[in-house]
Amino acid sequence: MTNYVRKIYLTMYAVNPALRLSHAGITYGYGPQSVGGWEKTRTYAEVYQDWKGWLAEGIMDLTVAMNYKREHLADQSQMYEEWNEVLADWQGRRQTAVGPGVYLNTVENSLVQARKALAPSAAGNRTVGWSGYSYAVPSAQANADSALADAERARLAEGLTVADPAGAPPLFADKAEVPTMAWKATPTDGHVVGRLATADGTALDQVPVTLWNPATGQRVTGRLSDGSGWFGFVDVAPGTWLVNVDLPDEVQGQRVAKIEVRAGEIANPAFTPFVKQ
Repeated sequence: MTNYVRKIYLTMYAVNPALRLSHAGITYGYGPQSVGGWEKTRTYAEVYQDWKGWLAEGIMDLTVAMNYKREHLADQSQMYEEWNEVLADWQGRRQTAVGPGVYLNTVENSLVQARKALAPSAAGNRTVGWSGYSYAVPSAQANADSALADAERARLAEGLTVADPAGAPPLFADKAEVPTMAWKATPTDGHVVGRLATADGTALDQVPVTLWNPATGQRVTGRLSDGSGWFGFVDVAPGTWLVNVDLPDEVQGQRVAKIEVRAGEIANPAFTPFVKQ
């Protein structure tokens, strides 16, 4: 799954480097604080959404978490806060935003959750924004009676932008700007994309690929070619790198290619076609 996300990210970049890849992040149940860590969350173990890893590697620009919890229920309020904390702290090289379920809450409780979404974590980190779901169903009352949707939407908008019923300054008294993504606007790293195939075009699947910078000693491992022979690396520091492939015994050919990585560009290592014995 992660390699598929990586491939989408780099394929988009090749088409247009300014394109932004986002996804709706799953936050089922309690957060990793209560279940024993990230890999034991339902998000990771059941849905196979390793958005923590995707953000850390830089193959996802924005995770908007579907943090749909009822504020009036103590257990769900705890879930909401746990997920908000890791969303703020686990942004890695990219960005996260909180997407609470306004359709599950009163307008007043949605405003409470909006403040929680934008508050700093214990470590002092903040998500980049709030994105309530959904505009069409702006409260639990509107969810029960669609005739109330327009009035409830107006109340929510007013509470966010003009006057919070709790008396707090409105969160969005000023126009909310889309946050800048510095790695898109002014990239300082490059990327690497390649394909492994034999002379007759047969793809080499599940071949380990390693990046190594002889000057700095930096090594990036953990990449495998996919069923089409494709492999990729994101956010590689500019400089001269060696791409090493660990060919299976029955395949012969060039195992190392030298590349020059430049900021904002994709480097493509050139391997001579491999021969299968």
